[in-house]
Amino acid sequence: MVGFDGDSKGQEGEAGTYAWREQRGKSVWVPTAMKETRRDGSPLPKYTMEEIGRHNKPDDLWLVVDNRVYDVSKWAKHHPGGHLCMENVAGADATDAFENYHPAYVYESKLPRFLIGTVTNYKDCDFVAEFRTMRQRLLAEGKFETDMSFYVAQFMWGASLMFMGFYLVLSFQSFWAHMLGAVFFGALFQQIAFIGHDIGHNGISHIKSVDNIVSIFIANLIGGISMGWWKWSHNVHHVITNSVEHDPDIQHLPIFAVTKKIFRPFFSTFHNKVMSLDSAARALVSIQHYLYYPVMALARFNLYAQSYILLFSNETWPYKWLEWPCIMLYPVWFGYFLSFLPSWTEIVLFLLISHSLAGILHVQITLSHFSMDTYYGRKKFDSHEDNWFKMQLDTSMDVASNHLTEWFHGGLQYQIEHHLFPRLPRHNLKYAAALVKEFAEKHGVRYHRPGFIQANREIIAALAKAAREVKDAPNGKEAFKNSMLWDGMNARG
Repeated sequence: MVGFDGDSKGQEGEAGTYAWREQRGKSVWVPTAMKETRRDGSPLPKYTMEEIGRHNKPDDLWLVVDNRVYDVSKWAKHHPGGHLCMENVAGADATDAFENYHPAYVYESKLPRFLIGTVTNYKDCDFVAEFRTMRQRLLAEGKFETDMSFYVAQFMWGASLMFMGFYLVLSFQSFWAHMLGAVFFGALFQQIAFIGHDIGHNGISHIKSVDNIVSIFIANLIGGISMGWWKWSHNVHHVITNSVEHDPDIQHLPIFAVTKKIFRPFFSTFHNKVMSLDSAARALVSIQHYLYYPVMALARFNLYAQSYILLFSNETWPYKWLEWPCIMLYPVWFGYFLSFLPSWTEIVLFLLISHSLAGILHVQITLSHFSMDTYYGRKKFDSHEDNWFKMQLDTSMDVASNHLTEWFHGGLQYQIEHHLFPRLPRHNLKYAAALVKEFAEKHGVRYHRPGFIQANREIIAALAKAAREVKDAPNGKEAFKNSMLWDGMNARG
């Protein structure tokens, strides 16, 4: 393996310019030079970033990767990660987003067909170049390579939780044994979500087809939640974290508004509708800091609904055909299992206990972003102040942990590092965290890492602040049947 000498990608090799990239979970040293001419041999056109920026619509979508311009207008709707990811970097420098989501073969076999030109005024500042050196270092040191023994242990841990849940219900008549079984199932739902999250990012085998199929069996069949739905929203969240108009993970009206920026009407590109603070939403947001934990305890039921809404939609994505039978089998096997409980009272309690304990997961997810910075619009990723690294640190926090609590957080405690390097295996996030923290401190960028209790205090404080501020927001004038609460009750959007 070629050693790392501290330079960013673009090092000179015997045959030209080379860089580290990830291919099926292995670090590969590959040439990065691409042709500078069209098929007929004529020079590629040159464009300014201002010209490229005008091609920022779903049907007119250009983007920049490594100083080259690509027209993906006709292909974006076929993008395996969803067309919204591409639309949210349209007309901008997508180099870091693209690099951190795609293996080497995509550069070689996919990108060239869309190449239409080069950039004349490409600005690759020293700060961004130094950050990209960090990724090169992680690749050179083999940190993108998965330790399969780690995940074998994770799968065995999940299987043990499931076995204990089955054992306590099927082998005992005791009410308390059954409720303890519910506790084990709650832990199962939380822990397998961490595995599903890792594999959903192609962070285990790093082979797309393998990770897709295994993730569907984990998420749809065992967890009852569509992996396609999760990717549909989660990929957008990663690319445009905490954008008021574009990130679905902070668009929770009528229940929550994490910032007063959400009080003014805006068009959600994810939900494809205007979201506004109607009177019902205003009333709920005013007490959102009291509602937070009860809502998180019931949030899993909403994920079931969202999964079916997307599956019934006209949206298409790879393996949708496999998601349907797997997610339909979930209520069959889980319902049959619940039928062994002696009464409806125990069935309802089992559901409430297992699902509310799984709600800890939803606290962990929202904890990372709800109290962090939000903004309007999209990022251009084109300057010292507007770049991939700073966006992720402005909008994400880590949560302090130790060797006794690592299992509980499932990698989500390294949310900053995960957002910067989403394909990096979970067991190497801690190593990356040391590099990221050092880099942030060197450049005076805030690196926020409170403890779990303090992080909870901060999210409640943020929600309480917005709840106080909503009192000064204008009253909604919409009829109740046009309100966001009515939409939610009828499973719209």
